[in-house]
Amino acid sequence: MKVTKTIRSTIVGVCVLALSLSTVVTANAAEQDKVETLSNSTTTHSVSEQNYIPFNEQELTDGLNLIMSIPDEVILQGSPAITAWVEKNYPGYLYNAKSSFWSCTFAITKTIASTLVAPAKIMKLKKAIDAAGGVRKVVSTISKHGFSLEAMETLGGAMKAVIDELTGFADIKRGCFD
Repeated sequence: MKVTKTIRSTIVGVCVLALSLSTVVTANAAEQDKVETLSNSTTTHSVSEQNYIPFNEQELTDGLNLIMSIPDEVILQGSPAITAWVEKNYPGYLYNAKSSFWSCTFAITKTIASTLVAPAKIMKLKKAIDAAGGVRKVVSTISKHGFSLEAMETLGGAMKAVIDELTGFADIKRGCFD
């Protein structure tokens, strides 16, 4: 049941991200000045403590590169074609689930590359990443500013669109406010 484990891990990752982001929104403003240096296996981050959601820079880069490499014509064929393409070009990728807080962002990119997300969402994410300057710039910006709703609101523009698509906030906005 490798697929079930992947789905379970992905759901846990998305829930952790959603809970973390909701905590950021309600965080005490007095603590915003408190800065802590945090490290993961790839990069050291200096961001406000309540703005920090741990992630592995290399895993995020790999996941976003995978999404960007899916040909548009495959995406337009729908989820089964996307899954087949990923399985052919990245054998085992959809089934290497990890269950940890560090893999939350990676789980989101895996969800986007799996059958759980509509092809239109992948197209929107690809366009947002291109508009933000590509995968390298997106990962660099997230690494520099943290991966939080507050940080992305401050950055605005194309970077905010990428984060909105990754986290699902864009769908919430479209469904509730448009």
